[in-house]
Amino acid sequence: MNKIFYLLRHGETQWNKEWRLQGQRDIELSERGIEQAYKAAERLRDLKVDYAFSSDLKRAVKTGEIVTRSWELELKKEPLLREVNFGKWEGLRYDDFTPGEQEEFQSWLDDPDWEAPQGGSQRELQERIKKFLSQFLEGEEDKKIFVATHGGPIKTIISEALGMDLKNSSRLAASPASLSIVHYYGNKGYLVLFNDTCHLAHV
Repeated sequence: MNKIFYLLRHGETQWNKEWRLQGQRDIELSERGIEQAYKAAERLRDLKVDYAFSSDLKRAVKTGEIVTRSWELELKKEPLLREVNFGKWEGLRYDDFTPGEQEEFQSWLDDPDWEAPQGGSQRELQERIKKFLSQFLEGEEDKKIFVATHGGPIKTIISEALGMDLKNSSRLAASPASLSIVHYYGNKGYLVLFNDTCHLAHV
């Protein structure tokens, strides 16, 4: 059983540029983000996959549509691939937090079960990602899967593949429009490529 996941983070948004927490806010790609998506599409033009998925949030959908437009393959919009819900923190920069909110945010980073105020936890995201992965990992056939999604889901998929402690996933970095690749051989996951942005050299 060989499963290959091609994980592409969505292109840049204005909130990325401003270092604002986006979470499940449905933010559009910026002009630069669209350009990044086209560069990723050039890199992946000849990629052959069995399935193509994106989060159902606009920034991931647009990225996925640009990449898959020449593949003659349906892009399936999957809510399980949404970013974590940051609740009342969405739209804020870390520097906007009060000292109390900074402590809360650190608690969220340190404890996978700690929920953001009016939002979700890393554990909730992990459970969604496990549900998404299970539909492929439980089968015996070889499959290649393209996924356009967000930083949180990508880091969680990698954490699952490597058996990492979930609280350490936030120490991984997934840049806008970066490509990561995870292989599963049997039940063991391997990180083959991580946070690669060579296709963005002139963007």
